[in-house]
Parts: sequence; structure tokens; C-alpha cells
Amino acid sequence: MDFLLFVVPTLIVPSLHYPEARQIINDLIISIHYCLSWKITDSDLSFIETSIANFQAYLSRKVNAGHLERKCCTINIHYLGHIAYMICCLGPLPVFSCRSLERTIGQYKSKSLSKSLPGSSYQLILEKQSSSNLNHALAALGEGSVPDLMLLGKPDRSSVPPDPVSYDILHDATMQNFQRQGNHNIPFTHNFDFSYHRSIKLKGKVYRSLFFNPAGTTVNLGQSTVLFNTGSND
Repeated sequence: MDFLLFVVPTLIVPSLHYPEARQIINDLIISIHYCLSWKITDSDLSFIETSIANFQAYLSRKVNAGHLERKCCTINIHYLGHIAYMICCLGPLPVFSCRSLERTIGQYKSKSLSKSLPGSSYQLILEKQSSSNLNHALAALGEGSVPDLMLLGKPDRSSVPPDPVSYDILHDATMQNFQRQGNHNIPFTHNFDFSYHRSIKLKGKVYRSLFFNPAGTTVNLGQSTVLFNTGSND
């Protein structure tokens, strides 16, 4: 990309014999600069659409004249014609481009996966990474996140909280927790979709819910659920 943006217009384009070719390539490179910007105006978008259309039309004319082989018009050349429409619908390319996610994709690909259940393995990796990212982000903002907190295992999902906790008990405990923090106007809604983990890892130590301990363990009310203040309003 750097070669196209900086080397081509300074070293290669001036060496082209035909002025029309030089102008079309220069306009195309300028439009690519616009495409990589985080802010694009209506005039920029119009320039992108026009310059790409001129480039495609120039190639078509040269192919029809026999000066270029038709195979030079690859599918990528065709895709260029959709860029202006994509920006118009979705915004600047860096916002949704996969190019900025390549490092993240590589990080996930390097993780060890279960050969029998690769989908579930990826789900656990994504959940753990999301939990870690949240804590690092809150710590960077100085919002008092729980240090080194990681949710372990695949969460259990249910329309009700795990017994012996009821929705009313969970609601009251949560509201009391908000009030102790001085938050009195936070709405608490219930969408009948609970997700809870059997264990967590906090500061290098694993804590397991008493409710999921081996059979025979007595679970007293209030011991099977712990509320963690992560500094978030979620």
C-alpha cells in the first residue's frame, strides 16, 4: 500500500509517456488516499467515484483498442467501482475494513482449539478475551475495574437465575448494590435471558460457585451468587 501511495506517484507516474495515463493514475491514487481517511466529505466521495470510473473506462478503451490484454481487468478492478457506494452506505472504509483487524484475526488463529468442538473453543476464547479487554479498558479509564478478573468456562443460559436465587432476590441485591454506590436512578430490566458462569479467576485464584460444587454440599441462600463491581453500568 505504501508503494502505491508514495512511490508510484513520485517515481513511476512521471515516467509514463501519455499525459492522459498520468492524470488518470494520479487521480486514482488521490482517491485511494481519500478512501483511507476517517473523514470523507461529499466532494471527496464524488471525486472517488469519478476517478475510479475514469480509470475503469480508460482500461476498457485500451483493451478494445488492443493496447492491453483483457486479463488485466481483474475482479479487483471491478470491485473498485463499488467503493463509493460502500462508503455512502457504511461510512469511511477504515471503520469496517478487515485490514485493521488482521492482527486480531492472527491472534485468534494462533490459539489452541478443540479438534472435536472448534466452534465452542472459539466461543470460550472470544468470551475470555472480551472479559479481559473490558477490564483493561476500565483500568485505563481509571474507573475501578476488578483487576485480573476472568470468567471461566462456557456460561449456562436460562430463563431464570440458578436456584436458590430468584429474580426478585437478584433484583433487590442489584438495586442495593447500586444504591450503596450512590446510583439511585439506574433502571433494572429483565429480558428473561440469564447467563452465568460456574467459576471465575480473580488475581490468579479460581473461585467456584458453591451451587456447582460436588453433590452433598449445602448451599445457603446468598452463597450461590456474587455481584462484582466492574465499574460498568451494564
